[in-house]
Amino acid sequence: MIIYGTRNTQLIKEVLTEKCPNCENQASTEMYVYQKYAHIFWIPFFPISKKGISQCDHCKKVYTDNDMPPVLLKAFFNLEKQTKIPKWTFVGLALIGVLIVSVIYSGITDKQNTTKYIKDLKPNDIIEIKTRTAHFTNMKVVAVSADSVDVIENKQEALLRSGLDELGKYASAFSEEVYRLPKTTILKKYEQDTIINVIRSK
Repeated sequence: MIIYGTRNTQLIKEVLTEKCPNCENQASTEMYVYQKYAHIFWIPFFPISKKGISQCDHCKKVYTDNDMPPVLLKAFFNLEKQTKIPKWTFVGLALIGVLIVSVIYSGITDKQNTTKYIKDLKPNDIIEIKTRTAHFTNMKVVAVSADSVDVIENKQEALLRSGLDELGKYASAFSEEVYRLPKTTILKKYEQDTIINVIRSK
């Protein structure tokens, strides 16, 4: 369940010198300016608008900026100009930005590593493949010679690329039959995006 909504935080409070429009008591009205912001799981994501509320300490009359008499509305606008949007109300957007940058950086790094590994495959490397049926599977490198690579294929496929993480966790997932592939064929499959990633054992 996603918990989301809006909240308010007080920015400033000031006692006005103007008379209360309701009881005409002098300097008894307090003006508050609030920042309204959207949140998800109580994490501020972005500011929405500023709101004003006034209350007379004498007659207890409360006005919002939607129904304030002109004298109070003018005071609210003047006070609003003195306030700035808190930077912390952008935390959610900042987190999303960091996440996007991280994903892009990770993708670039993975691509660079795959380009490097595909030209210098080693035993136990896992080669991730997009199949002709647009599914995903992988194969394991068992031996490498000067011009070819011996691999064993995974007996299973994943519908989505994210499912590749679950494939090949156990030795029994791979076939016992060894296939020999020319390195030129492997490079061609990589250039055609049939081979999408190479995972090297640490």
